[in-house]
Amino acid sequence: MSSIWAPVVAALGASILTAVAALGVTWYSEHLHDIAARRTRRRDAYTALYNASVVAALRASALDVTIRVRSGIGESVDVLLGKRKMLDPLEFHDWLMRDWVPVHEAAGRVMLLGSPAAAALSRQIVLQCATLVQHATSLPPTAGALPRVRQVRRDADWLAKWNEEVERLGELRKQFASLTRSEEGELPLGERRVPTS
Repeated sequence: MSSIWAPVVAALGASILTAVAALGVTWYSEHLHDIAARRTRRRDAYTALYNASVVAALRASALDVTIRVRSGIGESVDVLLGKRKMLDPLEFHDWLMRDWVPVHEAAGRVMLLGSPAAAALSRQIVLQCATLVQHATSLPPTAGALPRVRQVRRDADWLAKWNEEVERLGELRKQFASLTRSEEGELPLGERRVPTS
């Protein structure tokens, strides 16, 4: 009687083994897909922060130009005569936030999805962008009876400090790019090999 059941037991064992193997392969495939999806989300967050930080720096530069152009007696007279409308703080806020919201969203995604080193660099990048805005909106000390109508001018010290802050942001972005490349398994910046053929 045992000889009759031998093929049935063997077939049942083979079926169970096949089912377990198929489940294992499916689980492993889904696991690899999840890892790839996490890497893609992380890389997208890193890229978004890298790109948004340079846009925020350009916005800070535009703030400086705006402050210099929209200051002085000529600007005051134009506003007074209705040739130009007065700068609205809420419109200004909306204008500034168009580029600041993406910086903070990207930094938040890096902090949630990225490595501890990437999270630390993202905080430094956001702070450096804020430093640029702070420096761009700084006003020189005023003296005299009409400081509000005085034309804003930038001196060599201001320009040297501005260049220092821009270079600092550039260095942080370079460190961030190098970290991203190393986490992605790419060669560090400047070490890309060009095929010779």
